[in-house]
Parts: sequence; C-alpha cells; structure tokens
Amino acid sequence: MKLGNYKNLTVKKADTSVSPDELNSAFDALQKENSILIHTDSRPARDGDRVILDFHGYADGQSIPNSARNRFRLTLGSHSFIPGFEEQIIGKMPGAEFDISVNFPDNYAVKAVAGKEAVFRIHLHFIEEQILPKLDDDFAKDFSDFDTFEELSREILENLTAKKEEQATEQMQQDLLTQIIDDSQLELDAHLLEQLREELRQEFEEDLQAQGMTEEQYLKRAKKTPDDIDRECLSQARRRLQETMVLNAIGERENLYLTQDELNDAMAGLAEEYGVPSESFADMLDPDELEGLKLELLCGKAMDFICAHAVVENE
Repeated sequence: MKLGNYKNLTVKKADTSVSPDELNSAFDALQKENSILIHTDSRPARDGDRVILDFHGYADGQSIPNSARNRFRLTLGSHSFIPGFEEQIIGKMPGAEFDISVNFPDNYAVKAVAGKEAVFRIHLHFIEEQILPKLDDDFAKDFSDFDTFEELSREILENLTAKKEEQATEQMQQDLLTQIIDDSQLELDAHLLEQLREELRQEFEEDLQAQGMTEEQYLKRAKKTPDDIDRECLSQARRRLQETMVLNAIGERENLYLTQDELNDAMAGLAEEYGVPSESFADMLDPDELEGLKLELLCGKAMDFICAHAVVENE
C-alpha cells in the first residue's frame, strides 16, 4: 500500500453551541416524559390529546386488509398515521361515530391501496388530556437529582453540548480519514473484506431481532431488497478495512505504541461496562479478541495523532 498525506490536513468542525430552540426542545421532551394523562369527557379532542378509538378502513367500497383496530391509543399531533387522519379527529366529542376521508400516499407500502382514497369509520371512545408539569424547582426535586431548576438546566445544557461536541468530532474524524484514504493506494484483502461483510450482515440481523422485527418487515418499511442490504454491508466493510489499514500504517510510521497501563485501563472500562470483575476480564478474552482490542486502541491513538496535526476550521 502507499499511504497518503496525513499531516496538516484542513478540516471543518461543526458548531457545537446549543441554540435556545434546542434547549427548549429538551425542556419540552422532559415535560412530556413526566406528564400525566387525565380522562376527560367534557370537551372535544385537541391536538396533543391521546384518544382511544375503534377504526376500520375501506377503499373502493371494500374493507382494507389489516386496517381495523379496537381500543387503539393514538396521540393527536404525533403524525404516526396517514396524513389527514389525526387532524379530522380534532374537534370530535367522546362517544362520537364518524367517517374520515384520506388519501394513501403514492409510495405507500401496501401497493393495493397506494395512491387511493380511503374512508375510515371511527368510534371515539374517550379522550385523555396530557397535563404537563411546571418547570420549576419542585420539578427539579421530583424528577432529577437537583434541588433547583437552574441546576437542572445547566446539566441539560452541558449534556447537549457534550453530545454535539461528540458528533462534531466524529464527523471531523471521518472527513480526515476520507482525505487520507482518497490520497492512499490500498489493496484490500478479499478474504478479510468478505469476512467483515458477513460479520456486518450478522450484526444487522441481530439488531433487527433485538427490535422484534423480521428482515421481511424491515425491507418492506425501508423499501429495500436483500441485495441492497448486502451492498450496504459490503460498502461498510470496505470503509472499515480502509480505515484500519491507514490508521495501522500511521501508527507504525509514527512509532505509536500501547502501554500495559493503557491496555489495563481499557479492559477495566470494558469490565465495568459488562458488569464483570476487572481482574478476570482479561482471562475472558481469547487471543484474537485481545489482539483486536489492542488494534482498536492503537488505531485510536493514530486518530488522535491525525487530529493533533490537522488544521481545524470552525464553522
């Protein structure tokens, strides 16, 4: 391989300041997380209410398969249904029975009704009003480890800033790696590439299982084919292999090395993450896993070297 230039590269770093709107959105989310729902029958449905309803959909005078639900809970304004569905419930009283007319999007997953007009027959059972707690010192005491809302606000601001800083750093690192990879001449090992692609494919399948979703369901929602997933996994594998190659080469050229203390600290952190005794964690790793951890740590040091020698321009 021929390693490209990796020093004095120019890269832009995104602004990590938190805007008032971003802070207010965090406050809104915190309020909603700790809100309560109160049953009400005395007024019509409003945006933000949770309604309990029965519905059944029809198109061309025929029942739409899998379009009927009983005692379904829906938050108005969540935009989780077909456009126009939730809006037509607003203003209706509990106990009301009525029809809603909507148009399925042209790209709707169920081809039989895509682009068609449909009618949903609705029975609105009752309304639950969301009551938001007041953002004050009592809120901080009840829902956090702080005594004042000012202290809680500082914590939220610090967390938002840290998250944006992490995202900006990750993007900056990717941009730097792209420059180095594009300037390098790399010959990828076909066997390693295929092995990594298979690992990524397996990770994809395991992630779907953890979400309780089948691959068929995912493909339908994402409008993809198995070949699309294979191509995406191959592209990710190629990029990972390229990154490892250039970072490993930079580490060797700059004589970067891993101390035993650094390795011990990394293993102690992993042991804590997995909830196992740190003194026995090393024994749990097989030789390949230990070498993989060392390589990952060395690549991290190489990435730190690249960033330390880059010209960073703030956006």
